[in-house]
Amino acid sequence: PTPHGAIALNATKPAALIVTNFISQETANSAAVTRCGGEGCVVIFEFSGKGSCGALATGGGSALVWGVGGGSTQAEAEAGALAQCNAKGGRSCAIPTAIPGKCM
Repeated sequence: PTPHGAIALNATKPAALIVTNFISQETANSAAVTRCGGEGCVVIFEFSGKGSCGALATGGGSALVWGVGGGSTQAEAEAGALAQCNAKGGRSCAIPTAIPGKCM
């Protein structure tokens, strides 16, 4: 079966989580929201297929700024997430140490 992953975020806490290798997108999304903390967490990125990766970057500003990215390597996904965060006006966008990009 095709593996599925998801990134969930609660921008008000803030809290986030990346999950991988679930049998369906629905179960990946549900696990991401639950493990992120439940209420207030929403799926902000879905990815699927062997060799697919997802990443989250966060930055400052008047509020939390975030970006997500996907790719075929962790570095590619993280670069995309950083680029999106910066494009949204995030200051000092970075990949959170506790939440590195993940691949399947």
